[in-house]
Amino acid sequence: MPRSPKRTLAVSVAVGLALSATACTPAEPPRPDPTEVVVEYLEAIAAGDASTARELDADAIGDPQLPDVDADTLRTDAVLAGAQRIENVTVDPADQTTGDEDTRNVSFQYELAGKQERSVLSVMWNTEEGEWQLSSSLTSALMVSAEVSRIEMKFVSFEVPGATVTQVDDPEESTMSFLVYPAVYSVTADIDPATLVDPTAGVTQQVAIDLAVQPAASFQVTQLP
Repeated sequence: MPRSPKRTLAVSVAVGLALSATACTPAEPPRPDPTEVVVEYLEAIAAGDASTARELDADAIGDPQLPDVDADTLRTDAVLAGAQRIENVTVDPADQTTGDEDTRNVSFQYELAGKQERSVLSVMWNTEEGEWQLSSSLTSALMVSAEVSRIEMKFVSFEVPGATVTQVDDPEESTMSFLVYPAVYSVTADIDPATLVDPTAGVTQQVAIDLAVQPAASFQVTQLP
């Protein structure tokens, strides 16, 4: 049965319009290197620039939503500048990242206190902003406590170069941990040296942030403050 001339014309017009629309749709511009934000983040931490690091990982950290986690007090320029920071940072090139079109995993390594650390940071493509953003961070939760035993302990006030942390007396109201960037921190606990199980140990500990372990400064005492 022969085709209707009108039907043939209608189909031709529809195909032509579809092809025209496709040809007029602008192609998405090439995306930037997904490793750039990771390089900027690590370089900021290495330079003691906590302000920039906080801007870059703000979305990744979000609101901890936990009253016992302090995300602000120790993530400052003064604290990071007063710590022994990471160095010799290297980031794997873009062609070695893994993931999918909108999420990439970027491998990196750095040296801290003579020890090599290697890990991965995830980045996510933000279509509205047109940029890669961190979807994970390098923060760790530091805990500082005095302990008589595993079941008898108390989170205590302490100092690090650049900040003083004051805990309340009520254990139920104290802050459990404080987010920090990778570095080595000199932590001085506000406890009576005479109560130390080993008085020669002193009330100051050097805490190196290991990405695989939650950092802690634990002081063994004969009685709690």
